[in-house]
Amino acid sequence: MQVSLYLNDSLAKQVNAVAKARGLSVSSYISEAIKNHISSEYSQTFLSSLGSLSGVDIRRPEQLSFSDDIKRVKL
Repeated sequence: MQVSLYLNDSLAKQVNAVAKARGLSVSSYISEAIKNHISSEYSQTFLSSLGSLSGVDIRRPEQLSFSDDIKRVKL
């Protein structure tokens, strides 16, 4: 599939520089960036499981103070 994309000059310069640094064409770089963004999204199965742990306490545990830490040895 062929897609036309319009970028402002500043963004176009950044895209060109990154693509060149990675040894890719601009088209390959943009395609890779889109693929990485899409694959980093959470799956619908994962999203539907959120909130399904009823009755489970998932609060952050109380943090220790520095005074509870072990004594440091000077080197």
